[in-house]
Amino acid sequence: MSLTLHASQLIEDSSLVYIAPEAIAGNADGGTELDVFSLGAFTYLLFTGLPLATSVTELQQKLKNSLSNGLNISEAMDGAVDSLVELVRTTANSIGEDRESVEDFLAGLTLVEEELTRPDESALASPLQALRNDVLAGGYVVKKRLGSGSVSIVYLVDLNGDEQVLKVARASQYNARIKEEYDVLKTIQEKVRSRIVVAPFELVEFGELVGFTMESAGERTLARFLREEGRLDLTYLKRFGDDLLRTIRDLDDAGGIAHRDIKPENMGIRMPGKKQYQLCLFDFSLSKASPEDISVGTQGYLDPFISERKVKRWDVSSECFSAAMSLHEMAAGSDRRTRPIWGDGKSDPASIRGEVNIKPEVFDPDLRDRFVHFFEKALRRDHCERFDNPDLMLKAWNDIFATIDERKKTRTVHPLADGDADDDGLPYQLPEVVSPGTQLVLLSLSTRLLNTLDRLNLVTVADLLGFPLRRIYRLPGVGSKTRRELGALVKALRARLPGLEVDTLKAIDATEKDDESAGDAFANVDLIARQVSIIGRGKDRAAEQEVQSIQLRQALDAAMPALSRAGLAESLTASRKLTGTQLINAIHEDSNKLENPLAFVR
Repeated sequence: MSLTLHASQLIEDSSLVYIAPEAIAGNADGGTELDVFSLGAFTYLLFTGLPLATSVTELQQKLKNSLSNGLNISEAMDGAVDSLVELVRTTANSIGEDRESVEDFLAGLTLVEEELTRPDESALASPLQALRNDVLAGGYVVKKRLGSGSVSIVYLVDLNGDEQVLKVARASQYNARIKEEYDVLKTIQEKVRSRIVVAPFELVEFGELVGFTMESAGERTLARFLREEGRLDLTYLKRFGDDLLRTIRDLDDAGGIAHRDIKPENMGIRMPGKKQYQLCLFDFSLSKASPEDISVGTQGYLDPFISERKVKRWDVSSECFSAAMSLHEMAAGSDRRTRPIWGDGKSDPASIRGEVNIKPEVFDPDLRDRFVHFFEKALRRDHCERFDNPDLMLKAWNDIFATIDERKKTRTVHPLADGDADDDGLPYQLPEVVSPGTQLVLLSLSTRLLNTLDRLNLVTVADLLGFPLRRIYRLPGVGSKTRRELGALVKALRARLPGLEVDTLKAIDATEKDDESAGDAFANVDLIARQVSIIGRGKDRAAEQEVQSIQLRQALDAAMPALSRAGLAESLTASRKLTGTQLINAIHEDSNKLENPLAFVR
């Protein structure tokens, strides 16, 4: 390619200095290196405010005298950063084949930007004492401190508008531990690609200290969620348990990757896409601990029976033990009084005899036996008597929830019209007679829905209709399917009771006047037993839930020949005002009138 020069350009040719010299000389072949020279030349102009030269002749002289054959911007600009000097030198260069590519130019420009915007090192905060809005090396802006331990400190930071979590060693002696955890997370990311294990970003250095960045596991840990919201709704309980056990299985299959400290404090609750909660497992700081070190972990979740084995060595069954303790907390809540115990609950489990004691009353009445069986097996002293592997444990966990979407059967039902079906096309079946005082356990609902209603302390139709519909659609910790079905149920009940004046106190009084319909509504003993287990709250709840379904079935079967159904209905509907303990006493009083007293109702 050659360039035609006019006489006027020969007199005033200052604009030609931004064109590659070989293009002016007529020796160019039209490659992209011509554009790269111009990019370098304009970079020189923009940063210095000065032209490269006043003429082509002066430019040629500058390039000829340069040891690197490129322009030196530091001659025209004080304090030019090294990345800028290098960028101009390798682009505004007299030798075409030595110039960078366009892509390299753009990458170099990014380096210039990062170096120019990098905070003054003397003004950077120490990662050991950083406060909110402090700037760390690398441009990380501290948003808040998430936690700290003997080995590391963890911050929520912002990097160019991207929110990340930064974990940094407390001292240089812990750098190796931080690097090991980062390597474990990278291995998981590459081999397992688990969506519930936190993803790592970059390994970073702060002077002598090493850290790494990763994605956020959520605004709250699972432990905090359980303290604030209570035990999980059945939908999330099933999903989180499935996710946790599936991840343990996948990590074990990927070369025996361990966590070694599974507990609710090391799981986050996040909501990607603002759709539904997702579990996220983090803190793999103990992953590289030796299997012979059986004391590694957190007491209360750590398998205490490894010391009883012939070969005292940690393995995946111990990982599953920690998972089982965490699953129990998800299902029963974080109150220590509900936890599995060995012996008196105060002694060291490894120092006493006997198997675990699971309190059945803390679980949903319809799933109680399944939960008890699962946890009794998962927490056996002898690891050979537990589930053989994570896969079998996962299957047993999912089997617990096999029937939670099945509707409960009552004696008489009234199918809804076609237009009253829920979003999934499953119609609700209501009793023929529905009143404000009708108890929700009699509405032929699924265990999943009844579990949510129990968590909300809603007992009667009036209770449910008095609960704001907008709150139902925004219930925290409840699956979207459950919210939709509850919303559809409320609409169906309002259609059946269009004139209902929603007042829960009036609804309670209405139950006492509803004897005739109640006689048909209380259809079977299992439903009554469930109601006994959920009526009342607070201090009386534990006592109420000690009444097992089988005991009440036996009691009422013996009583029914002499106790009229209407009389039983009267006692039970009136019990809406009673605590569970008072209800039990009321049944005792009725049984005293019979020839065969209910002697076995405690």
